[in-house]
Formats: sequence, C-alpha cells, structure tokens
Amino acid sequence: MKNLTINVSIESILVSKNYRTTFEQEPLEELSASIKMHGVIQALTVRPHPVEKDKYELIAGERRLRASNMAGLKEVPVRVQNLTDEEAEEIRLIENLHRQDVHPLSEATVYLDMLKRLHTPKAIAQKVGKSEKFVSQRLSLTQLNDYWQKLFFDGGINLSATLLIARLGKENQTKLENTFPRKNVEQDGKIIRSYSANSIDDVIRKNFFLNLHSTHFKKEDKDLYPQAGACTDCPKRTGCNKLLFAELDKEDYCLDANCFAEKNKRHLNNQLRKLKEEKIPFHQIATRYTDVPNVLRSWEFEMVENKKEMGLDCEKGIIVEGEYLGKIVPIRLRKSYTKSVDPVEEKAKRKEAIRRNKIEKLTKKLAATAVIDLFANRKGELGKEVYAKVMDYLIADRLGNGQSKEFLSHFINCYSWQVPIDRNDYENRTKQIAANISETPVERKLELFIDLFIQQMASNEYSTQSIKMAELIGVNMEEIKIQAANKIDCKDTSKGQNPINGQLSPKVA
Repeated sequence: MKNLTINVSIESILVSKNYRTTFEQEPLEELSASIKMHGVIQALTVRPHPVEKDKYELIAGERRLRASNMAGLKEVPVRVQNLTDEEAEEIRLIENLHRQDVHPLSEATVYLDMLKRLHTPKAIAQKVGKSEKFVSQRLSLTQLNDYWQKLFFDGGINLSATLLIARLGKENQTKLENTFPRKNVEQDGKIIRSYSANSIDDVIRKNFFLNLHSTHFKKEDKDLYPQAGACTDCPKRTGCNKLLFAELDKEDYCLDANCFAEKNKRHLNNQLRKLKEEKIPFHQIATRYTDVPNVLRSWEFEMVENKKEMGLDCEKGIIVEGEYLGKIVPIRLRKSYTKSVDPVEEKAKRKEAIRRNKIEKLTKKLAATAVIDLFANRKGELGKEVYAKVMDYLIADRLGNGQSKEFLSHFINCYSWQVPIDRNDYENRTKQIAANISETPVERKLELFIDLFIQQMASNEYSTQSIKMAELIGVNMEEIKIQAANKIDCKDTSKGQNPINGQLSPKVA
C-alpha cells in the first residue's frame, strides 16, 4: 500500500502509544468546536495496524482524534503510511517534541527513548535539530526523583532550578527535599509560588559541591579506593560532564560526599603510615579550627613555602584537619606556641567556644522557624502595627540591600513591578522598590509579606536578620536563646513554652 490520504472511521483507529499524558480540557473543547465548524484540516498520521485486521495504528494526531470524537464525527481524514516499528516510533517521538506546549519532562522521556536507538546525545541532537547541550540537559531530567518531578510539573520550581537539582543524583536530591519543602510554596493543596533558582543553587554549592582542587590525593589513582575507581572518569565529578556543568569551567567538584570522605581518609592513613615506617618525626597540623588533641592549630605554626627560608628550626607537618588532607609540608613552630599550656584548661575553653557557636546558630534557626510559623500558618494572629514594622524593615533591608535582579524577578512577575534599578545605586533602588510596594494593591499586600518571608527564609541558611525579623513580630528572643542552649546541652525541652503566646508549640520548640 502506498502512502495515501483517505477518510476512515474513528472506531478503526487504535492508539498504541503516546508520550503526551495530559490533555487540557478547555483547549480540547475549543478545537472540537473548530472541527464542528470547519472539519479536520490536517489529516492524522496512521499506519496499518500490525496485529488488528482492518484497523489502523495512530502515529500522530491524538489531540485531533479526541476533539473529533467530542465533535461527534464518525470519520476523520488520515494519511496512511507503510512504516516499520522503528520508523513509526521515530515519527511519534519527533511529533511530540514539536508540540508548542510540550513539558520538559515529556521531552526528557522522548529523548530517553531515542537514546536507546541512537546511543548518544550528539546523535539525538543531530536528528531533532537541537544542540548537544540542550539534549543532555533534558536527559538529565530523567534522573529526578518523584518529589522533584512532581514539584517541577506543578510549578513549584522552574526549569533552571530543576536542571540544577537533576545533576545531583537521587541520594543528594532526597537530602535537599527537607530544605525546600512543598508546604512553603503551597496553599490549600495548590502551588502558589516557586522557589528561586538562585536560592537552590546557593544551597547546592554550599552543601553538595566538594572541591577536588582542595584535596591532595591523586585523582587518577584507581587503587586508593578500588570500589569507586579513579576520579578522572567518574560520572559524579562535574569536570567529567562539561555539558551539564558548563558554568563551572575550570572548577572541578565531587558530588559524592561519602566517596570524597573515604578517599581523603585513606590517603591520610597512607601518608601517616609512610611517615611512621620511615621513622620521621612529624607534627599533625590543622588548616581549620579543631579541638582534636595533639593537633597544632593554625596560630601555633607557620608553613614554610620558600625553600630559601628553611632552616634547622623547620620540622615536618602533615595536615590532618582541613583542606589538603595528608599533605606533608615543612613548618616552623611559632614562638607563642608552648607545650606548657594546661591542656585540660585549653580543651575546656575550646569546648565552650564551640558550644557558644552552636547555640548562636540554633538561636538563629529557631527564630527563623518562629517567623515562618507565624507568617505561613498563623497570619491571622498578627495586627496591622506588626505589618507596618515589617514593611519598614523590608524596604530598608531585605529588598533594598543589594538583592539581585534574579531574586526580585519572582516579585516582578507576580506583582507586575517595574524592573529594579542597578543594584549598585542603593538610594534610587530602594526608592523604586518602595514605589513598587506602595503601588501593590491593598488586597495583595498581605500575600506580598508572606511571599517575601518564605522566599527569603525557607532554606537551611540563617543569619542575624532572622533574629531581627523575629523581634519585629514579637517573638520572645530570650526564650528562644534558652531553648537553643537547652537543646545544645542535651536537656529535655519537650515541655518548653511557645515564645510567642506561652502555649506549647512543637514547631518552634
């Protein structure tokens, strides 16, 4: 049978497979009304069904088929083509890619199927007329876990943010879920805002990107950790996939924290064993703060980098804490360092300093949690005067103080704001932001306040500003500090009082 266009009954057309899983009702009804008036203008593509006699298998045009059925048509025009299974699949894939409303996740599924036949992103790119980078990025979306797929599909994150998450691998994606919970962008079961790509990128870089340039072990050493092999060809290394990590250029990061730690540990142990076997006297040193006994801190020694400065007072040191673990370097003990310091007293001081630091961090976190609790869940308890104070603070600090255009793009899109002036022009920028807020309709200002707080504070990074915010809305910071100290000191705080109204509040406690 040659390729030809004929009219066939709708009942004779069978849908075997389609990458399109959703059809919006309103556009479908509009198309149905158009077909009622003008008929089906573009014929559907079919082939003789490979199994069912006197039936046709639909290759392209399911939306037109559905709309024709809704319009009450008995027959539709079709273009019958003799196609092999492979040819039919290819037409089906490419037709789905060229839809105007195709979702990136649907594209990713199509490319994944094409990969089974064409084997490389480059071959797919040539076939569909896209760049290899574009195809590689879409393919990376197939690595998203269910949580991030659904949040992306529902609009809780945009494509830029999703691509950042997809590169992490399933294990790290799961860890990231707690930092960006769905409830912070959802109201009454519907997504009402989205997390910014900038905030997600910041958290990923701080928590999941481990700098390979800060290590001392050889990246090509496949015997250091045989289970993992060498770093040079590891898919969990950013430098191994320049298409997905193009923005990093000369930077090189590991995305597998467990492997990264294990290789550093093994290299350090190998270096220590080597020094002991050679019976070379050495000091264990740290390039960051540590309270590990018998380890020299940075203020107790200096590294001798210039060979001309090396003398009899130089000794060997091996880095056991901080960057470049296992690196052996020449050091000189500082004159202020003396082993006569009471080690018990010194350790107690260090322990107390660490305790204070932990309490300070937890205090900021509890303050931020209290703010989010009030604004996201109990906004009706706040009065107009509180919002007035918050408004002043928003204008003076949160929005006006160097926030990037990318951060403000969320508010520009949601509230029709003017594009902010250059971030370096603080005075005019602040005035323009104030004007944007003043022009926001009264009925949307409460939404604006909540939106800003959640956008800013729903992350695992807390600052002293969270304390200021908490104070503005009436949180009892003394109580928060006590809670923080109790938690750090391992005391039971399950009976703690809500610092806002004196009632039990497990969210804040």
